[in-house]
Amino acid sequence: KEAQEHLQSGAVYDYLLTDVRMPGDIDGVELAHWARETLGDMSIIIMTGFSELVMDESEFDVLRKPFPQQDLKDVLVRNYGVTEDRSRN
Repeated sequence: KEAQEHLQSGAVYDYLLTDVRMPGDIDGVELAHWARETLGDMSIIIMTGFSELVMDESEFDVLRKPFPQQDLKDVLVRNYGVTEDRSRN
């Protein structure tokens, strides 16, 4: 719920990075689908230690935990055009 409120706040986000397991009423996969439907073609990356929960989520990038920081940087650079300078934050 809190993530949805932030995403609807009017702030501009380049991409959404979410975990499958989250506190609250929805999980990260549901949040990803909601964000795609509500906010349009937002870039979405899902992190998970439970790969079976996202096996059918090929429309999103999936990082299986634990993963090195470089894997996240690689996804951002390869798929979203994020430069090395921008991915440092």
